Amino acid sequence: IMPSQGHGLRGRLDAVCQEHALNVEIVAEIDGLALLMRAVRDGLGATLQPGAAISHLDNDALRVIGVHNPVLSRPNFLVSLSDDELTPAGLAARVVLTKVMRQLVDAGEWPGATLYAY
Repeated sequence: IMPSQGHGLRGRLDAVCQEHALNVEIVAEIDGLALLMRAVRDGLGATLQPGAAISHLDNDALRVIGVHNPVLSRPNFLVSLSDDELTPAGLAARVVLTKVMRQLVDAGEWPGATLYAY
């Protein structure tokens, strides 16, 4: 069970499968994460999701297995206006988001996430 083809996660999965000559049978395409995970809980199939999508799940209800080969990664970026164009509230929000991201990664609470300096 995966998001539809227009979704970035699905595009990444399709590219990795093609690169490694893997065949994945998509039994359903569901774009809403809550509905997709409900379908998995109901036994309709399995899914591949980033760590952030599964970090809040009840792990007793689902079996979560890390995928290490092939490596599946997808960069995400915190993007904002430059400092001189941001409002004080916007700058404060960026500072808080950066701090929270660092804390989550450093504490191991954001599975699969790695921070890079840009």
